[in-house]
Amino acid sequence: MKTNRSLSFWRHIPLRAQIIAGFAVPIVIVAGLSWVVSVNMESVKRLSDQSERLVREIALRTELLKAVVNAETGERGFIITGNEEFLEPYENARTQFVKLADEWRQLAGYNGAEPQLDRMEALFARWLNEIAEPAIAARSRSPGRLFSHSFNAYYHLNRMQELLRRDALIEQIQYEHEQYQAARSRALRDVPDEKADATWLPIEVTSGQLAALVNQLNETAWSAEDRNRTDNLIEQLERRWREIAHTYREAEDVSSALVASGRGKELVDEMRVIIGDVIAEKELLHTEVKAEVDQRMQVVERMAILLPVMGVGLGVALLLLMQMGVISSIEKLRLTARRIESGDLSARVEDTRSDELGVLAGDFNRMADQLELAERETKILSGLQSMLVSSNTETEAYSATARAFQKLLPQIPGALYLTAPSRDYAELIMDWSNGIEPVARFHPEDCRALRLGRTYKASSESAELFCAHADEQKLSFSVCIPLVTRDEVLGTLYLASSKEDSVKLNDHELALAKTVAERLSLALSNLRLTEKLRRESVRDPLTGLYNRRYLEETLEREMQRVSRSGKPLSVITLDVDHFKRFNDTFGHEAGDRVLEELATQMTSLARPGDVVCRFGGEEFMLILPEAAADIAGARAEELRRRIEALELFYGGHSLGTVTISLGVATFPDHASRKEDLLRLADNALYEAKKRGRNQVAINGAD
Repeated sequence: MKTNRSLSFWRHIPLRAQIIAGFAVPIVIVAGLSWVVSVNMESVKRLSDQSERLVREIALRTELLKAVVNAETGERGFIITGNEEFLEPYENARTQFVKLADEWRQLAGYNGAEPQLDRMEALFARWLNEIAEPAIAARSRSPGRLFSHSFNAYYHLNRMQELLRRDALIEQIQYEHEQYQAARSRALRDVPDEKADATWLPIEVTSGQLAALVNQLNETAWSAEDRNRTDNLIEQLERRWREIAHTYREAEDVSSALVASGRGKELVDEMRVIIGDVIAEKELLHTEVKAEVDQRMQVVERMAILLPVMGVGLGVALLLLMQMGVISSIEKLRLTARRIESGDLSARVEDTRSDELGVLAGDFNRMADQLELAERETKILSGLQSMLVSSNTETEAYSATARAFQKLLPQIPGALYLTAPSRDYAELIMDWSNGIEPVARFHPEDCRALRLGRTYKASSESAELFCAHADEQKLSFSVCIPLVTRDEVLGTLYLASSKEDSVKLNDHELALAKTVAERLSLALSNLRLTEKLRRESVRDPLTGLYNRRYLEETLEREMQRVSRSGKPLSVITLDVDHFKRFNDTFGHEAGDRVLEELATQMTSLARPGDVVCRFGGEEFMLILPEAAADIAGARAEELRRRIEALELFYGGHSLGTVTISLGVATFPDHASRKEDLLRLADNALYEAKKRGRNQVAINGAD
């Protein structure tokens, strides 16, 4: 119970204050412990600096030993191969040794003298002066493989001379000569440019002369003189090659002797021992310092981890205690959101908090109310659209609109006015009034919405004037929404509320009313357009009578109907006598006037159920269901007399006497098929014209 009362207390404290209280405690604890940690970190820093200096000293001595090894490696590589590329690392190592020794002395300023360094410098200088420099100098006099090449050249010359004196085969002599020239070329290629002096020039000249003599072996046999000359040239070359080989042999012996003595290795090994002992000493000291640093860091880590965790844990426990209600409220909000997401728009958050989460719950419930209302409005508008689309008459569209308004805006009365075709008044079509009395009709100028072509709203609190058709004394507001299509204004939708009701119309409700008005306008426009198209498809535009298409459809249907009941059906076909004369004399407008009057007389004579059609041009037709031939003939005669008695004027001039000729045919007496019936009626018409016009002819009658 105490816990619940505590939680209830926190539910009324703002979340910001709860969060600040939860964080303040661990911050104070951590701030106090930070000083303790900083004191220990100072000692760790001092030991870390000492450790870094020892690491640098170890690295410096390692690099110094590496420089000694690199110098020895470069020296040995040059001695073995004679390749001067090995002298580059040798020279670099000498320079690096001096630089590293100076740096060693700078670091030694902390500890005073360095006897190991002094000993190292003395040993390195002795190695340079006694071993490396003399060996390199001696090897420089015998670069590459000059001794081997010189000896090979001498050997092949000696073999060539022996074969020559034994009169051996020419091919053997030429082979030895080729081997000699190859050894000579290799030797000359290994000689440095600065040493290619007079020693080699005589060899080149003599070798050229020898080659010329040997080449003659393929052309002619040697004479004794040629053999002597060749033998002399070989002896000269042998002597010179012996001298060169001896010189290079002595140089190689000197460098090899220096290397083979082992003194250089002893000096280098001693330097390695000295640096190794120094490095071992420094590494031992570094290990001790590092162990002390690790020990102190462990203490700092424990303090930095355990103590802040205690402070943070206390703060987190406090926050959790305070926020148990927060978690519960958020869970309620989440579950309610899931219900709404699944389609249950009636779900609401039930929470009595007065903090930010309580405000959030209230806002969420209001949002859910709006969603539910929007869903309901969407369904109503969708149903209205469906009803408007499926309406066959304007009356159905009016009823669907009134029902939609009663669902969407049940507290707001309204009425629907449509503008008359004459545009001189707007008439009340229907209303769903509740406390207001809309007028039956008014002039379009009395409605500002019809005048302006847009929605007009007036209220007792606004500066706008009420429309003339609204009773300002009884209404708190009125809204007129014009029913506008692309071509015309069809009417207006009128909404109002009496002062007793005190109902207000907000922007959302006004937008809904506009949406309904737009959909109604479109539906009325479509219905009227459909009716117009239907009428134009079956009516003659000049006379307003049915056209030939409607005649043929209706005649077939009426013949089937009277056939089932066993009754007759007659057809009267007629046209105006000498109609072309009217057009030629008075103009086509006068001819149209005659046709219009003829259509009027035919319509007035027709019974309910009779069908009056304009068949084409000046030819007309009447369908008389359930009328025999005699009755149809009498009706035709009456129509003829009426037309003959007419006095027509056009443009102030009399059109004279108008007469018509008529033909009658009856189903089933004269024909049983539609096509035959029309043909016989037409034949009867021609018979009347043949007899002199202005008369009636019945098919088959004299």
